Amino acid sequence: MEHYWGYEARGALCYLPHYETPVRFGDENEYPYIFSEYRSRLNREGRSANLPLYQEMKDVDPGDEPWDDVLKINPADMKDLGLEDGDEIEVESVQGKITVTAKGWEGTRPGVVIKCYGQGHWAFGHVAAADYEKAKPRGGNDNEILPVAYDRISGNTARHGGVAREKITKVKSSKSASASAAAATAEAAEAAGSTQATQATEATEEARA
Repeated sequence: MEHYWGYEARGALCYLPHYETPVRFGDENEYPYIFSEYRSRLNREGRSANLPLYQEMKDVDPGDEPWDDVLKINPADMKDLGLEDGDEIEVESVQGKITVTAKGWEGTRPGVVIKCYGQGHWAFGHVAAADYEKAKPRGGNDNEILPVAYDRISGNTARHGGVAREKITKVKSSKSASASAAAATAEAAEAAGSTQATQATEATEEARA
C-alpha cells in the first residue's frame, strides 16, 4: 500500500479522524513484543530520578518496584520466555538495547511490554545512577530503544503509541542476581573492614610515636 509521509489517507481525509494501519519498527518475527512506555505519577518529565523519595515510592505506579527499573510483561509471555520476577533481561529494538529487570504483570496484554520513562541515568547524580563514579546507570533509558519517528501533521515525536517492537533475552536469573548482590555486599563489607583495620593500625602507630 502506498504511503504519503507515513499516512495511508489522501487529501482532506488526512486532517479528519480516520483509521491508519499502525506503524511498527522491527520485523514481527525477530521483534515479537510491542513496546509501550508511560510517565510516572511522581516523575512526569524525568527530573525526579535523583531524589531518594521518588526511588523509594516508585511502586505508587502499579507494577513498579522501589529502587528498580522493571519491564512489565504479561505472565503468559513470562512463561513462554522462561522468565521469573527479578531476572535481569536485555530489551532490544532496531534502535538499540537496554538492560532492566523482568516483572510479570497482568495489567498488560500478551504481546505488549510496558516500562516507565525516566530511569537509565548515569550522570544525573548519585541516586539516579547505580554507580555514579563508574557511570553505571540505574536501569535503562527508554530513548535508547525508541526509533526516531514523528507525527507529520503535529510534528510531535511518536513514542508512546507502540511504534517499537522488541526482543527480550535473559541475561541473569533472579537467583544469580541475588547471589551477585550478596557477594557485592560481602565484598564491600570486607573492604570496609580492611579500611577500618588499616585506620586502627595507623592510629596505634601514631599513638606510639
